[in-house]
Amino acid sequence: MAPWDVEGVLEPDGMTTVATPVMTLSGALDRDTTWSQVSGLHERIETSPRYLGEFPLGGHASFAPITCTFFGGEDGCGDDYIDEATFTALVSAAGTAFL
Repeated sequence: MAPWDVEGVLEPDGMTTVATPVMTLSGALDRDTTWSQVSGLHERIETSPRYLGEFPLGGHASFAPITCTFFGGEDGCGDDYIDEATFTALVSAAGTAFL
């Protein structure tokens, strides 16, 4: 899942020290962890392989759908976003292929 860096703790230059294969996934509709933030951090990773995936209808809560149960109204919850079953299947398939 994409790193959440709301406090600016993740330093872009620190990403160059990552030495293991990386798959970063993010939702295009995520307002908390924006695509610009995710792709900017991912671009600095120098290890190989590294993959970057974007879900066009994914939001922040798409990655943790229980959030919608407890805190409805988050981005990733509702009819404007990818449904939970489809999203979970896609993330599972991507993760399995990555491994």
